[in-house]
Amino acid sequence: MSKSTAQGIKDRVAALIIKYEEKGLPPLTLLEQAIRKVRSDTKPKISIAEVTLLLEACTIDKKQHKKLWHLVTKEEGLWDLYRSIIKRKLRERGLRRAKSTKKLSLTNI
Repeated sequence: MSKSTAQGIKDRVAALIIKYEEKGLPPLTLLEQAIRKVRSDTKPKISIAEVTLLLEACTIDKKQHKKLWHLVTKEEGLWDLYRSIIKRKLRERGLRRAKSTKKLSLTNI
């Protein structure tokens, strides 16, 4: 954990302790101090249905499997996704990048 992260956690815990003391509540337990803040309910960048659609599009045939994932994403109409999100979601579902085993420029086709 970085020094700034640890300092941020300590500052947040100190603020919580002061807030509880001002309200006259019992002191926080160590577990209550360590609980992370509740995040806002932002919707995920990519839904499960979109990941399933993308996974199916990437595995239709050998040609699609060898295409770059972000190009397949554009073909499917998912324009606002970053490459890192695409890569992470497809890898979570077991899909790996297909690497060519031949140097096509050196072989006669």
